Amino acid sequence: MHASPSSTRVRLPAAFQRLAWSNLVAQSAEQISLAAAPLVAVFALGADARGTGLLQTAQTLPFLLLSIPLGVWADRRSRRTLMALAESVRVVAMLCVLLLLMTHALTLPLLAALGFVAATGTVASRTCAQRRVFGWTGARCARPSRRNG
Repeated sequence: MHASPSSTRVRLPAAFQRLAWSNLVAQSAEQISLAAAPLVAVFALGADARGTGLLQTAQTLPFLLLSIPLGVWADRRSRRTLMALAESVRVVAMLCVLLLLMTHALTLPLLAALGFVAATGTVASRTCAQRRVFGWTGARCARPSRRNG
């Protein structure tokens, strides 16, 4: 007698599924904003290659500068609260870009600064998400050298 495919499937915890879906939505929005920012800079603000390069630098700098400090912070605080705060920061930054664009008050330095803020929220959110998954898996993944060697 064979087990049916539905009885052998491993069911992931509901909290993990919520995290996976929220991460999918958040990362999709982040990738759209990373692609849209240079387009806005060129077509709406008349930015040149130097300006778009500086914009991209501002949007990626938080990954280099803040990953470790935000990781330490995530280890010492409530990850759920930090993730909610990080996502809120991203939403506010993107809404500010939209509002400034609609009022014709957006400049390249403002777009870069808000991109930096939004990317900081992304770094914080990703860091917390990784630590939450590690918390669910526990010690099974803590010692990979035993499995690999």
